[in-house]
Amino acid sequence: MDTALPAASDKAAMAPDESGRGEDRAQHPAASRLVELLGKRLRRFAALLMKVLATEDAAAVHDLRVYSRRSQQVLAVLFSKPRSRRVTAVMRALRATRRATGQWRSLDVALERLSRRMRRVKNPEERRAWLLVKEALARKREIRIKRARRAISKLRVVARIRDADRLAREMARQGAQGVEPMTPLGPSIASAWQQWTEALDNAQRAPDPATVHALRIATKRLRYRLEVAADLGQPGASAVVSWLKSAQNALGNFHDRHELRMMAADALARPQLLLSEPKAASALLLKLARDHQAAARNAARLVGSIAEAQGRARVESWVAGYCPPASAAPQPVASEAE
Repeated sequence: MDTALPAASDKAAMAPDESGRGEDRAQHPAASRLVELLGKRLRRFAALLMKVLATEDAAAVHDLRVYSRRSQQVLAVLFSKPRSRRVTAVMRALRATRRATGQWRSLDVALERLSRRMRRVKNPEERRAWLLVKEALARKREIRIKRARRAISKLRVVARIRDADRLAREMARQGAQGVEPMTPLGPSIASAWQQWTEALDNAQRAPDPATVHALRIATKRLRYRLEVAADLGQPGASAVVSWLKSAQNALGNFHDRHELRMMAADALARPQLLLSEPKAASALLLKLARDHQAAARNAARLVGSIAEAQGRARVESWVAGYCPPASAAPQPVASEAE
């Protein structure tokens, strides 16, 4: 099965520019398009990074994490293993930025979900408890923001981004001289698909918050790898990415509800609060316990709906058509750790 990346148009390939890269595009259009894609993603990542460092915009934090993954996936395709220390440093900076903002993002999501939930609460004691939880999470969020910014300031992220752009262009020029710079996209997609199906099997055997979360992470990995194919114009890739995104959202909603319950329980588990607000704490803990029991049933339904969805079958068909049989061998996939 042919997995060659689509060529740029002849006009774009031959267009001259200040650095003389027109010849590179003509001789190795696939690498050139990946370089352009990487540059676009890294510029977006850099702009979001500046916004996150200057404001507390929840949407910017979310988008920063998304573009760290998107940039990382293109780097993984452009630079095959073993990677140089320069490339490894860039990928580590992207992952470290994502990790640094992980708790910040989780608390943003929890506080947003908590505010929506409070609008439906009628029990005054339960509402009082949710207010106490909200105050505790808001304090924790301020601490996490300060920690995230300190961590990011030590990473020299902007310098790493500039280095990544230079590296990619160097690789494109090597490709123009007959050196193939890219890890084949087919094998890496096949590996991500294999990991996804294993995560789905595990979640079906034991549907619980841990296996659902693992399936969510595997869905992210597969989605972002397929996005590279979609951005390069592979037929049908955008449609399967759309389904994976919807599955990721459903799994994310389940995960976010679980995280809010755990954060609320942790906020209530303070001796001083339990002694001073026993009725409020008791009312909310009983509610959380009932929700936790219901979540076990919901997990099984959610995983089952994903396993039986037509979208899943379409993804499987697309991967089978795009990836040659040799791609079935496991290949490293860029880490998407939270």
